[in-house]
Amino acid sequence: RRNRKRMSAVAAVYTIAPWSRSPEQLLAGLRGLHNADEPLAPRPKPESKRIWASIVNESETVVDQAFQEALTRDPERKKRWVVLVDGDRKQLVWIKRAAKRYRVKVTIVLDIIHVIEYLWIAAHAFCGDGNKEAEKYVAQRLLAILQGRSGWVAGGMRRSARSRGLPELRRKRVEKCARYLKNYSRYLRYDRALNDGLPIG
Repeated sequence: RRNRKRMSAVAAVYTIAPWSRSPEQLLAGLRGLHNADEPLAPRPKPESKRIWASIVNESETVVDQAFQEALTRDPERKKRWVVLVDGDRKQLVWIKRAAKRYRVKVTIVLDIIHVIEYLWIAAHAFCGDGNKEAEKYVAQRLLAILQGRSGWVAGGMRRSARSRGLPELRRKRVEKCARYLKNYSRYLRYDRALNDGLPIG
């Protein structure tokens, strides 16, 4: 209704075969390019995918429901559990609590799409809006992050912002991205995730 907005909690649970790929292959796919020198195996399809949303239940309840749904598919806990998140701190707390409660070891991965959004914030601060230089900036930093070098990217942003003497507003945007990469570095191990064939977005 007008002037009445409510947040919904959305969850999805599915089983999927591992799909190993390199950072370069992933980046080429995101950019709609095809690397003939490094052909990519066909992408496996999700199995028994279930998606649901709720504006009635709290997000913590929806997280718990997701774990219960996953347990019906893997009651003996023999599969590898991967949880894709958007970086919400409360969500991370609820996921870790649920994993402990249900005695499941989970691999938490920050959705790469959220990382790309933050890279664009920094790109616009350095390069301006809507130009090829900004696209190149994002592509270069994204490749480094996919290679497991998020700390290097964050540090480089900060040093560059200081050396270029960016205005305060632009510098704050760069810092926002750098802080995001630093704070969530433990969930940005995309080099390992890609090598293991895990979903990252």
